[in-house]
Amino acid sequence: MEQTAPVEKKEDTGSILKTNIPTDFMEAEKKKPEFKLDLNDRIAFTKTLFGGSQSELNEVVNNLNSFRTLEDAKEYLSDLYYAKKWSKVDEYAQRLWILVENKFL
Repeated sequence: MEQTAPVEKKEDTGSILKTNIPTDFMEAEKKKPEFKLDLNDRIAFTKTLFGGSQSELNEVVNNLNSFRTLEDAKEYLSDLYYAKKWSKVDEYAQRLWILVENKFL
């Protein structure tokens, strides 16, 4: 009868994937898609949210494209919401909010 050597049981030390090391530095940052409005939204927002000012809407869109996180964009929009009293045109403000959220998803 042949005797087999006892098998050494190795302790599972895990892999890097099982640790709590953040992995975001391991991947190149993905550029967020540019925030753009279709013509219907552009016309509606210019009229209802920006009092007819196309340049003001363009400035806001440029600012929104400069943010790297949804939280920063939301904070900016929230400030605009109260500064411009968008509660009167909440339906349009909500539409803009949703479009901005979708940019970051």
